[in-house]
Amino acid sequence: MGISNVDDHDDAGRAGLIFSRAMSAGRLAHAYLFTGLEKALRERLALDMAGFLLCDQPVPVDAPSRACGRCMQCEKINRGVHPDLLLIHPEGGLVRLEQIRGLQSALAFSPLVAKRRVCIIFDAHDMNAEAANALLKTLEEPPDRSYLFLTAGSVAGLLPTIVSRCQVVSCSQSDEETVRELERDGTCSTDNIRMAIAMALGDTDTARRILDAGGKEFRDAIVDFIGQPKKQIAGFFDLVHGLSVDRSRLLAAVAIIRSLIRDILVIKGMDSGLKSSLDPCHLLINRDLCDILKDISAGLAREALDEYASWLDTIEWKLERNVNPKMLLETILVFWMQRKFTGNRRL
Repeated sequence: MGISNVDDHDDAGRAGLIFSRAMSAGRLAHAYLFTGLEKALRERLALDMAGFLLCDQPVPVDAPSRACGRCMQCEKINRGVHPDLLLIHPEGGLVRLEQIRGLQSALAFSPLVAKRRVCIIFDAHDMNAEAANALLKTLEEPPDRSYLFLTAGSVAGLLPTIVSRCQVVSCSQSDEETVRELERDGTCSTDNIRMAIAMALGDTDTARRILDAGGKEFRDAIVDFIGQPKKQIAGFFDLVHGLSVDRSRLLAAVAIIRSLIRDILVIKGMDSGLKSSLDPCHLLINRDLCDILKDISAGLAREALDEYASWLDTIEWKLERNVNPKMLLETILVFWMQRKFTGNRRL
């Protein structure tokens, strides 16, 4: 399906206009993917559009289309009790197979109180392989009167087959526009820029931090530290020395490590039930490291990774509030020194 670009000046109103016109013309897609914006804003946009589709009296076509906010449907949404609005958030850093199966069970029935049913999958780029495969089946045979909304920073990390079955609503500049913008900043290669954008989930400022820190070379140094226990003592002090004096580099490191954790969790979710036509490595952000991350994954417990992924969010929050960066950095790195890995692959 195509991509609709939405100016970030009034995203809800403009996206609502897209929806109202599609509804009026009988061309409402069964699945929409909201990309771009900050996480909180794209989630708010998805919720606003879900409200618009469930509302009994939405504002007319060619107006800044939104739900009325007064009907029974809107009241239920506002109280968080609408039975036809299903919300799926990552659990322990991943959207999991059992969550998608629960969604499929709910979609097997007709809407309970509204004319339609809407399900929002937040942070869809965090689906593990099993969940992505199951969701693909639902997208291929969408239930009647049911609509799926996915949110993601960018299409990176999503199966191309999932993206192709969604109407993509881009709420900010495209990845290609971001590439051109970052190319104007310096002399980084286009491949390096694309890699940084993928790890940053489309966020330009984060991608710029990653590039300023060294881009692919910086990422590979972090992976080298994570995956090679014999080098970790020296690597620990090298990274502490190089990162603790530069908050921007440390934020870049957090973003890179988060993308690696996300990929390792995805790898752990892979099983033999995947369709043979799908390459599981396509689900990864760091696709060129697929074999290396498989080695690292073998020596890590899912529970520890889930806890660490949650802790990284806290670390970033504290960094942005000027908590001692060296202390936080040591906490980030010590996790890896406490693990025993089975892989010994070198970059």
